[in-house]
Amino acid sequence: MKNGLSEEILASGAVQEADQGHRDGVCNLAAEFLDLWNSGVTETAVVKRLEYLLAKRTLCGRIIHGKDDGAFVRLSVQPWKRLSWVFGPDALRTFLGKDARGICMTVGFGDEWLDAKLQAGVKFKLAVFPTDVDTFGCERATWDGLESMVSRAYPEVAEKVTARMPQIRSESFRELQSQAGYDMLEVNLKGREVDTRYVSAARLQQREGNVTEVRQFLFDECGVRNLFTGDGYTVDDAGIKGVAEYLAINRALAEIPGCVSVDLKL
Repeated sequence: MKNGLSEEILASGAVQEADQGHRDGVCNLAAEFLDLWNSGVTETAVVKRLEYLLAKRTLCGRIIHGKDDGAFVRLSVQPWKRLSWVFGPDALRTFLGKDARGICMTVGFGDEWLDAKLQAGVKFKLAVFPTDVDTFGCERATWDGLESMVSRAYPEVAEKVTARMPQIRSESFRELQSQAGYDMLEVNLKGREVDTRYVSAARLQQREGNVTEVRQFLFDECGVRNLFTGDGYTVDDAGIKGVAEYLAINRALAEIPGCVSVDLKL
């Protein structure tokens, strides 16, 4: 072992440190968690070691996705994305014994969305960093938390979003998509350059801001996909509640002390 991370994993080059200067210290905690997860076991000793790590310092993280290896420098690789979804220590407890796809499902990636991204050549990394959600400036991803973070990150469209939130909260995604008359996921996957129904912040500024446009904006720019329920927890395709989820301001990984990441083999 080296700094809590196995020599085999270090030699593979799979683990990246956002800030080399933090290798000794808080970085060790996140790196050792990745070592425990990579072990693929859930034996009592491993679980106890994880609880020991979490007792020393809260660990949070995010699954980052992008096509270009050089783009993995922020929580969300696209610099125009102002918000990022992160998970807390309860998620890390559930990761033990799961493979890469399993943890993606745990944090709320739907099968259809994940498969489409993989087919498009998107790569995934698991980033872990020692902090707590309050210090990191997160808000729980409830409907209230979402509205608060959107207002904070996108002040230029906050009024339009707030005006449509009562309907978005009260109706299911299926109902809203039926009213839209098209597949919102399909538009999202095509991207802003291909489909004009993709709603960026700039486009929402210029448009009326009807409920379809606002819901598509939340999907496209904020990552509020079809599985979002607004109760602060992830949910999978089967409707099974997962782990607590949070929203944070997108930032560079190098600005997060102790952040380490590992490639996910999907």
